[in-house]
Amino acid sequence: MIDLAETIQQLRSELTKAIDQGEGESLRFAVDSIDLDLQVTVSQEGTAGGGIKFWLVDANAGAKVAKQSVQTIHLKLRPEREGHENEDVMVSCEVTRPSK
Repeated sequence: MIDLAETIQQLRSELTKAIDQGEGESLRFAVDSIDLDLQVTVSQEGTAGGGIKFWLVDANAGAKVAKQSVQTIHLKLRPEREGHENEDVMVSCEVTRPSK
């Protein structure tokens, strides 16, 4: 299964990459919010004072996940850049066109 924090870190990395690629482009896109619906399982660490861990459900997890309780969580994220908290985040997306 995939750690929720790792997933959010990967999203952050991809958005940073899109911001960098958008610098100097004549067409960019403002990111107002990011809505994620994720299926997760929850586990608690067995040690005293252990915390709760959220794991994304992997499509390949199969029967193992079927025995656990799966929950859907909705995250609404508003991206902000340090030092630019009240500004829209602008990104670019590379589009590859098929050759004719």
